[in-house]
Amino acid sequence: MNKEEILIKDDEIDLVELFKTLWGYKIIIFLVTFLFMVLGAIYAFIIATPKYEISATFENGYYKTSISDKTPINDKSSIINTLNVKFIDELKNQSNLDFKFDSIKDIEKSNNFKIVILANNNEIGISKMNEVLSFLEINDQKSIDNYVKNIKQQIEILKNQNLNLESNKKNFEIRIDDLKQIVKKLDNQLDNLSRKDDLSSQIQFNKTIDLKNASNLEISAIEKNIMDLDSDYFQNKSDILGLEKKIESENIQKTHILSNIVTYENPVKPKKALILLISCFVGFFVSIFGVLILDAVKIQKGTK
Repeated sequence: MNKEEILIKDDEIDLVELFKTLWGYKIIIFLVTFLFMVLGAIYAFIIATPKYEISATFENGYYKTSISDKTPINDKSSIINTLNVKFIDELKNQSNLDFKFDSIKDIEKSNNFKIVILANNNEIGISKMNEVLSFLEINDQKSIDNYVKNIKQQIEILKNQNLNLESNKKNFEIRIDDLKQIVKKLDNQLDNLSRKDDLSSQIQFNKTIDLKNASNLEISAIEKNIMDLDSDYFQNKSDILGLEKKIESENIQKTHILSNIVTYENPVKPKKALILLISCFVGFFVSIFGVLILDAVKIQKGTK
Protein backbone atom coordinates (compact mmCIF):
# COMPACT_ATOMS: atom_id res chain seq x y z
CA MET A 1 0.00 0.00 0.00
CA ASN A 2 1.56 3.30 -1.07
CA LYS A 3 1.53 6.61 0.79
CA GLU A 4 -1.40 8.15 -1.16
CA GLU A 5 -3.64 5.12 -0.44
CA ILE A 6 -2.82 5.38 3.28
CA LEU A 7 -3.78 9.08 3.30
CA ILE A 8 -7.05 8.37 1.50
CA LYS A 9 -7.84 5.57 3.93
CA ASP A 10 -7.04 7.84 6.86
CA ASP A 11 -9.40 10.45 5.45
CA GLU A 12 -12.17 7.89 5.09
CA ILE A 13 -11.65 6.76 8.66
CA ASP A 14 -11.77 10.40 9.84
CA LEU A 15 -15.09 11.00 8.05
CA VAL A 16 -16.59 7.85 9.51
CA GLU A 17 -15.39 8.80 12.97
CA LEU A 18 -16.73 12.32 12.49
CA PHE A 19 -20.14 11.00 11.52
CA LYS A 20 -20.16 8.65 14.52
CA THR A 21 -19.22 11.53 16.81
CA LEU A 22 -21.99 13.76 15.46
CA TRP A 23 -24.50 10.93 15.62
CA GLY A 24 -23.61 10.42 19.23
CA TYR A 25 -24.57 14.01 19.96
CA LYS A 26 -27.62 14.01 17.69
CA ILE A 27 -30.01 14.96 20.49
CA ILE A 28 -27.86 17.96 21.48
CA ILE A 29 -27.57 18.99 17.82
CA PHE A 30 -31.32 18.71 17.40
CA LEU A 31 -32.06 20.64 20.61
CA VAL A 32 -29.62 23.46 19.79
CA THR A 33 -30.95 23.73 16.24
CA PHE A 34 -34.51 23.72 17.56
CA LEU A 35 -33.61 26.38 20.14
CA PHE A 36 -32.24 28.67 17.42
CA MET A 37 -35.40 28.12 15.38
CA VAL A 38 -37.53 29.03 18.39
CA LEU A 39 -35.47 32.18 18.96
CA GLY A 40 -35.82 33.05 15.26
CA ALA A 41 -39.57 32.48 15.45
CA ILE A 42 -39.85 34.67 18.56
CA TYR A 43 -37.99 37.46 16.77
CA ALA A 44 -39.92 37.10 13.51
CA PHE A 45 -43.40 36.74 14.99
CA ILE A 46 -43.18 38.69 18.28
CA ILE A 47 -40.20 41.03 18.61
CA ALA A 48 -39.73 42.39 15.07
CA THR A 49 -42.11 45.21 14.15
CA PRO A 50 -43.99 44.54 10.91
CA LYS A 51 -43.20 47.01 8.14
CA TYR A 52 -45.73 47.72 5.40
CA GLU A 53 -44.74 49.10 2.01
CA ILE A 54 -46.64 52.14 0.78
CA SER A 55 -45.74 53.57 -2.63
CA ALA A 56 -46.96 56.26 -4.99
CA THR A 57 -46.00 57.61 -8.39
CA PHE A 58 -45.99 61.41 -8.59
CA GLU A 59 -46.25 63.52 -11.72
CA ASN A 60 -44.20 66.69 -11.40
CA GLY A 61 -46.26 69.89 -11.68
CA TYR A 62 -46.37 71.58 -15.08
CA TYR A 63 -47.70 74.44 -17.20
CA LYS A 64 -49.51 73.28 -20.31
CA THR A 65 -48.22 75.47 -23.14
CA SER A 66 -49.92 73.59 -25.97
CA ILE A 67 -51.92 70.43 -26.59
CA SER A 68 -48.80 68.25 -26.37
CA ASP A 69 -46.19 70.46 -24.65
CA LYS A 70 -45.72 70.73 -20.90
CA THR A 71 -43.23 72.95 -19.07
CA PRO A 72 -42.28 71.77 -15.54
CA ILE A 73 -43.20 74.17 -12.76
CA ASN A 74 -40.02 73.16 -10.92
CA ASP A 75 -37.04 71.13 -12.10
CA LYS A 76 -37.72 67.45 -11.35
CA SER A 77 -34.12 66.65 -10.37
CA SER A 78 -34.06 69.53 -7.90
CA ILE A 79 -37.37 68.37 -6.42
CA ILE A 80 -36.09 64.81 -5.96
CA ASN A 81 -32.88 66.09 -4.33
CA THR A 82 -34.88 68.30 -1.97
CA LEU A 83 -37.15 65.40 -0.99
CA ASN A 84 -34.16 63.11 -0.37
CA VAL A 85 -32.59 65.67 1.94
CA LYS A 86 -35.81 66.52 3.80
CA PHE A 87 -37.35 63.07 4.18
CA ILE A 88 -34.36 60.71 4.11
CA ASP A 89 -31.11 62.45 5.12
CA GLU A 90 -32.63 64.62 7.86
CA LEU A 91 -34.60 61.71 9.36
CA LYS A 92 -32.05 58.89 9.15
CA ASN A 93 -30.55 59.64 12.60
CA GLN A 94 -33.93 59.86 14.32
CA SER A 95 -34.81 56.68 16.21
CA ASN A 96 -38.19 55.30 17.25
CA LEU A 97 -39.93 56.56 14.11
CA ASP A 98 -42.92 54.51 13.00
CA PHE A 99 -42.07 55.13 9.35
CA LYS A 100 -39.10 55.36 7.02
CA PHE A 101 -38.75 56.78 3.53
CA ASP A 102 -37.19 53.83 1.74
CA SER A 103 -36.56 55.46 -1.64
CA ILE A 104 -37.33 58.54 -3.73
CA LYS A 105 -36.35 57.79 -7.31
CA ASP A 106 -36.67 59.38 -10.72
CA ILE A 107 -38.63 57.58 -13.42
CA GLU A 108 -36.53 58.19 -16.52
CA LYS A 109 -37.95 59.53 -19.79
CA SER A 110 -41.02 60.90 -18.03
CA ASN A 111 -42.12 63.75 -15.79
CA ASN A 112 -42.70 61.28 -12.95
CA PHE A 113 -40.92 60.02 -9.84
CA LYS A 114 -41.70 57.29 -7.31
CA ILE A 115 -41.68 57.36 -3.50
CA VAL A 116 -41.63 54.22 -1.32
CA ILE A 117 -42.33 54.36 2.43
CA LEU A 118 -41.98 51.59 5.01
CA ALA A 119 -44.32 52.12 7.96
CA ASN A 120 -45.73 50.25 10.95
CA ASN A 121 -49.12 50.27 9.24
CA ASN A 122 -50.68 51.45 6.00
CA GLU A 123 -52.45 54.41 7.62
CA ILE A 124 -49.16 55.91 8.80
CA GLY A 125 -47.63 55.47 5.34
CA ILE A 126 -50.63 57.06 3.60
CA SER A 127 -50.49 59.99 6.02
CA LYS A 128 -46.80 60.56 5.29
CA MET A 129 -47.37 60.28 1.55
CA ASN A 130 -50.06 62.98 1.78
CA GLU A 131 -47.63 65.07 3.84
CA VAL A 132 -45.15 64.90 0.96
CA LEU A 133 -47.91 65.84 -1.48
CA SER A 134 -48.85 68.89 0.61
CA PHE A 135 -45.20 69.96 0.75
CA LEU A 136 -44.90 69.70 -3.04
CA GLU A 137 -48.19 71.55 -3.64
CA ILE A 138 -47.10 74.44 -1.41
CA ASN A 139 -43.75 74.55 -3.19
CA ASP A 140 -45.50 74.57 -6.58
CA GLN A 141 -47.91 77.30 -5.49
CA LYS A 142 -45.03 79.71 -4.80
CA SER A 143 -43.76 79.24 -8.34
CA ILE A 144 -47.29 79.44 -9.78
CA ASP A 145 -47.95 82.73 -7.98
CA ASN A 146 -44.82 84.26 -9.52
CA TYR A 147 -45.71 82.80 -12.92
CA VAL A 148 -49.26 84.22 -12.85
CA LYS A 149 -47.99 87.59 -11.59
CA ASN A 150 -45.50 87.80 -14.46
CA ILE A 151 -48.16 86.83 -17.03
CA LYS A 152 -50.59 89.44 -15.69
CA GLN A 153 -47.87 92.10 -15.92
CA GLN A 154 -47.31 91.16 -19.57
CA ILE A 155 -51.06 91.37 -20.20
CA GLU A 156 -51.21 94.81 -18.56
CA ILE A 157 -48.33 96.06 -20.73
CA LEU A 158 -50.10 94.85 -23.90
CA LYS A 159 -53.38 96.46 -22.84
CA ASN A 160 -51.62 99.78 -22.25
CA GLN A 161 -49.97 99.46 -25.66
CA ASN A 162 -53.40 98.97 -27.23
CA LEU A 163 -54.74 102.05 -25.45
CA ASN A 164 -51.90 104.04 -26.98
CA LEU A 165 -52.57 102.45 -30.37
CA GLU A 166 -56.25 103.41 -30.14
CA SER A 167 -55.33 106.97 -29.19
CA ASN A 168 -52.88 107.24 -32.09
CA LYS A 169 -55.45 105.79 -34.47
CA LYS A 170 -58.02 108.42 -33.43
CA ASN A 171 -55.48 111.18 -33.96
CA PHE A 172 -54.68 109.79 -37.40
CA GLU A 173 -58.38 109.56 -38.27
CA ILE A 174 -58.89 113.18 -37.22
CA ARG A 175 -55.95 114.20 -39.39
CA ILE A 176 -57.42 112.27 -42.35
CA ASP A 177 -60.78 114.01 -41.88
CA ASP A 178 -58.99 117.37 -41.86
CA LEU A 179 -57.03 116.48 -44.97
CA LYS A 180 -60.18 115.34 -46.75
CA GLN A 181 -61.79 118.70 -45.98
CA ILE A 182 -58.70 120.40 -47.35
CA VAL A 183 -58.85 118.28 -50.51
CA LYS A 184 -62.53 119.12 -50.89
CA LYS A 185 -61.76 122.84 -50.69
CA LEU A 186 -58.89 122.42 -53.12
CA ASP A 187 -61.25 120.67 -55.54
CA ASN A 188 -63.58 123.66 -55.37
CA GLN A 189 -60.67 126.01 -56.00
CA LEU A 190 -59.54 123.92 -58.94
CA ASP A 191 -63.04 123.98 -60.35
CA ASN A 192 -63.10 127.78 -60.17
CA LEU A 193 -59.57 128.19 -61.51
CA SER A 194 -60.24 125.87 -64.44
CA ARG A 195 -62.79 128.39 -65.76
CA LYS A 196 -60.16 131.13 -65.99
CA ASP A 197 -57.65 131.47 -68.80
CA ASP A 198 -55.23 134.05 -67.43
CA LEU A 199 -51.65 133.17 -66.58
CA SER A 200 -52.02 133.92 -62.89
CA SER A 201 -54.96 131.55 -62.61
CA GLN A 202 -53.01 128.88 -64.45
CA ILE A 203 -50.09 129.22 -62.04
CA GLN A 204 -52.45 129.09 -59.07
CA PHE A 205 -54.17 126.06 -60.60
CA ASN A 206 -50.84 124.17 -60.75
CA LYS A 207 -50.01 125.09 -57.15
CA THR A 208 -53.42 123.90 -56.04
CA ILE A 209 -52.91 120.61 -57.88
CA ASP A 210 -49.60 120.17 -56.03
CA LEU A 211 -51.29 120.86 -52.70
CA LYS A 212 -54.05 118.38 -53.48
CA ASN A 213 -51.55 115.69 -54.49
CA ALA A 214 -49.51 116.30 -51.33
CA SER A 215 -52.67 116.02 -49.22
CA ASN A 216 -53.68 112.80 -50.95
CA LEU A 217 -50.18 111.37 -50.44
CA GLU A 218 -50.36 112.25 -46.75
CA ILE A 219 -53.79 110.60 -46.52
CA SER A 220 -52.37 107.43 -48.11
CA ALA A 221 -49.41 107.43 -45.71
CA ILE A 222 -51.67 107.92 -42.70
CA GLU A 223 -54.01 105.17 -43.89
CA LYS A 224 -50.99 102.84 -44.09
CA ASN A 225 -50.03 103.88 -40.57
CA ILE A 226 -53.56 103.09 -39.41
CA MET A 227 -53.31 99.65 -41.03
CA ASP A 228 -50.03 99.06 -39.17
CA LEU A 229 -51.66 100.21 -35.93
CA ASP A 230 -54.57 97.84 -36.51
CA SER A 231 -52.15 94.99 -37.17
CA ASP A 232 -50.25 95.71 -33.95
CA TYR A 233 -53.52 96.11 -32.07
CA PHE A 234 -54.92 92.75 -33.16
CA GLN A 235 -51.56 91.06 -32.59
CA ASN A 236 -51.59 92.38 -29.04
CA LYS A 237 -55.18 91.19 -28.60
CA SER A 238 -54.13 87.75 -29.81
CA ASP A 239 -51.15 87.74 -27.45
CA ILE A 240 -53.40 88.79 -24.56
CA LEU A 241 -55.78 85.91 -25.27
CA GLY A 242 -52.83 83.50 -25.42
CA LEU A 243 -51.44 84.77 -22.11
CA GLU A 244 -54.85 84.61 -20.44
CA LYS A 245 -55.15 81.03 -21.68
CA LYS A 246 -51.84 80.16 -20.03
CA ILE A 247 -53.07 81.07 -16.55
CA GLU A 248 -56.40 79.28 -16.78
CA SER A 249 -56.69 76.58 -14.10
CA GLU A 250 -56.93 73.79 -16.68
CA ASN A 251 -53.47 74.71 -18.01
CA ILE A 252 -51.71 74.75 -14.63
CA GLN A 253 -51.29 71.40 -12.90
CA LYS A 254 -49.62 71.09 -9.51
CA THR A 255 -47.60 68.01 -8.59
CA HIS A 256 -50.04 65.18 -7.96
CA ILE A 257 -50.25 61.44 -7.37
CA LEU A 258 -51.01 59.37 -10.44
CA SER A 259 -53.87 56.96 -9.84
CA ASN A 260 -53.83 55.97 -6.13
CA ILE A 261 -51.42 55.36 -3.28
CA VAL A 262 -50.47 51.67 -3.43
CA THR A 263 -50.72 49.62 -0.20
CA TYR A 264 -50.47 45.92 0.66
CA GLU A 265 -52.34 43.82 3.20
CA ASN A 266 -49.26 41.86 4.26
CA PRO A 267 -46.06 43.43 5.62
CA VAL A 268 -42.88 43.23 3.55
CA LYS A 269 -40.70 42.99 6.67
CA PRO A 270 -39.67 40.95 8.56
CA LYS A 271 -39.26 38.11 6.06
CA LYS A 272 -40.34 35.38 8.46
CA ALA A 273 -39.56 32.35 6.31
CA LEU A 274 -36.06 33.65 5.58
CA ILE A 275 -35.42 34.38 9.28
CA LEU A 276 -36.52 30.85 10.25
CA LEU A 277 -34.35 29.30 7.54
CA ILE A 278 -31.27 31.31 8.57
CA SER A 279 -31.81 30.60 12.28
CA CYS A 280 -32.11 26.88 11.48
CA PHE A 281 -28.83 26.85 9.54
CA VAL A 282 -27.03 28.93 12.16
CA GLY A 283 -28.31 26.68 14.95
CA PHE A 284 -27.29 23.55 13.06
CA PHE A 285 -23.73 24.71 12.39
CA VAL A 286 -23.29 26.16 15.89
CA SER A 287 -24.41 22.86 17.40
CA ILE A 288 -21.97 20.88 15.21
CA PHE A 289 -19.11 23.20 16.10
CA GLY A 290 -20.06 23.00 19.76
CA VAL A 291 -20.25 19.21 19.99
CA LEU A 292 -16.93 18.83 18.17
CA ILE A 293 -15.26 21.11 20.70
CA LEU A 294 -16.99 19.25 23.54
CA ASP A 295 -15.85 15.90 22.16
CA ALA A 296 -12.28 17.14 21.72
CA VAL A 297 -12.22 18.32 25.34
CA LYS A 298 -13.47 14.92 26.54
CA ILE A 299 -10.80 13.09 24.50
CA GLN A 300 -8.12 15.42 25.89
CA LYS A 301 -9.22 14.70 29.45
CA GLY A 302 -9.34 10.93 28.71
CA THR A 303 -5.76 10.87 27.52
CA LYS A 304 -4.62 12.48 30.76
